[in-house]
Amino acid sequence: MMKRNMGLLIALCLFLITFAGCTSEEDKATAQKVVEQINNIGDITLEKENMIYVVQQMYNSLTSRQKGLVDNYEILSEAVSEMENLLIEEEIKSDPTSAITQDELIGIWEEDDASDVHRGYLYFTTEGYLYYMGSKDGVTRSDFTGEYKISSSYELGEYNRETKVKEGSFYCIPKKTYFKFYVSKNENGEIVLEVLDKTIGGSYHKKG
Repeated sequence: MMKRNMGLLIALCLFLITFAGCTSEEDKATAQKVVEQINNIGDITLEKENMIYVVQQMYNSLTSRQKGLVDNYEILSEAVSEMENLLIEEEIKSDPTSAITQDELIGIWEEDDASDVHRGYLYFTTEGYLYYMGSKDGVTRSDFTGEYKISSSYELGEYNRETKVKEGSFYCIPKKTYFKFYVSKNENGEIVLEVLDKTIGGSYHKKG
């Protein structure tokens, strides 16, 4: 038994010696450069975007053995993740659609499709009601009465980064079901409203 254990011990020692011999001074020096760059990252700001991705590329170019010598990679990984979140936040802030509020929907919206026999008009109110009226002529706020009310409330959701719109919904009283609508805003501050519904569906613009 002792001879067997001794043999295993010798084999283990040889393995460790061989492994240690494979880690050259060049590997250590190369890995140390990356370690130092990671330590220099500091607080994460948008100005450090290029710096962080350069360090990430440096790490990616290392061999597996060299990567094993980088003992502070977790700092780099967290920095990359935090930078990605900062970039997403900045992208959302720069899109005018993300700043649309429910108050901006208040007023009369005219359907853009003029080829219909009539035009559809939506009216969002300060009380959260939604009216709909079909008319060939222009409408005013006074034209909207209780019989045209199709929703007792409506909601405007969060900005959708994938679709670049804000999704909303309203409850259609006659049909007893919910319908979706999307809003977006261009660089000129003009809001586009799109309603998904066979009856009142279409693109609308707010009357001045």
